[in-house]
Amino acid sequence: MKSDYWLIAHAYASCEKLLYRDALQHCRTAFIKALPKRVLSVGEGDGRFSEALLNAEPKTQLQVIEPAKAMRREALLRNPNLEFVTSKSAAPCDATVLNFVLDLFSPEEAVAFLDQLPESPVLIVGDFFPDEIHGRIERTLARLLVWIMYRFFNLTTGLKTRRLPPTRDILTTQGWTLRQEEVQWGGFIRAQWWER
Repeated sequence: MKSDYWLIAHAYASCEKLLYRDALQHCRTAFIKALPKRVLSVGEGDGRFSEALLNAEPKTQLQVIEPAKAMRREALLRNPNLEFVTSKSAAPCDATVLNFVLDLFSPEEAVAFLDQLPESPVLIVGDFFPDEIHGRIERTLARLLVWIMYRFFNLTTGLKTRRLPPTRDILTTQGWTLRQEEVQWGGFIRAQWWER
């Protein structure tokens, strides 16, 4: 997560809504009511997950990891009381939330990234899964959309990654078991509840 979002942080939510309407936010918040009390949000972005979580469940003990200064600034505008931590300073948690985070990494980087996170029994993942769409035309269009998104972020944030890691395979190999899944856009966008 070495990208710099200063150029697009303020307009991030508007750009997302223009392209996906509410699908990504629905994905981010799919499991809010079921989350345990101690939650670590990694790659929080502009604070829309934490805002929704704390509005729905004010007693949640939420910690946030967000390395991009511009995104931290936007998140604090939504919720001035956010507690920002690092993977080393984070207190024990009952669930770790990765909303649209693993797509920032190559497969090898994703494995290393997951290995450095504090241990928790629940992992919530929201991301894009174009290869799991049924229908050749739909799958091709989803892959094209992912290609366009990566080019956009390559130009605006300096992101080096150019393709999605095999998230399901990586998590299964690391011993996680998928317990529940919410699907949007024919399977292209998924919110997943993993446990181990």
